[in-house]
Amino acid sequence: MEPLIKLEKLGRKFSAESVALKDVNLEIQKGDFICIIGTSGSGKSTLLNMISGIDTPSEGTIKKPDHVAMVFQNSALLPWFTALDNVSLIIEAQTKGLSKKNIRDEALKHLELMGLKNFVDKYPHQLSGGQRQRVGIARALAANTDVLLLDEPFSALDTQTTIELHIDLIKIWQETGKTIIMVSHSIEEAVTLANRIV
Repeated sequence: MEPLIKLEKLGRKFSAESVALKDVNLEIQKGDFICIIGTSGSGKSTLLNMISGIDTPSEGTIKKPDHVAMVFQNSALLPWFTALDNVSLIIEAQTKGLSKKNIRDEALKHLELMGLKNFVDKYPHQLSGGQRQRVGIARALAANTDVLLLDEPFSALDTQTTIELHIDLIKIWQETGKTIIMVSHSIEEAVTLANRIV
């Protein structure tokens, strides 16, 4: 089967002395849940940024879908928008001619999926860290891509919230069939979530 994502001899240098990645080869099939683990500074986030298109390789090639969605470590929500507005913005940007009601309904669907039905009108500063990450995941899901990238999304959260989000993420993966690539510093988290560990 042809891989959905293929990295060949991928490398990233920031300078002659600063080599983040060298000679990375990886094939990811549609529907895989991949967890990339490693020590701090080993190039995990750099690799994810290149898959997302935020960064470009210095050498080698990446074959991937044109559009992917990313969940950042700090949720990266727009502080002047409510949870509903943060998710609606993505839907509005991707769909032409959709009515405001349909955009709102679609955004609500993703927020409800993440357990945020009662928080749609709250601003990021009114939400807990876990709730902000849930909005970030809802926003990424609303982008409606085949690939979901997560950059250590649970590292700043307490243990109970992390466990709840692990359960939610596994459910999303099973129900949507999305290809998920997640960076983590935790071997335990990787073993709990992923079907492949890199």
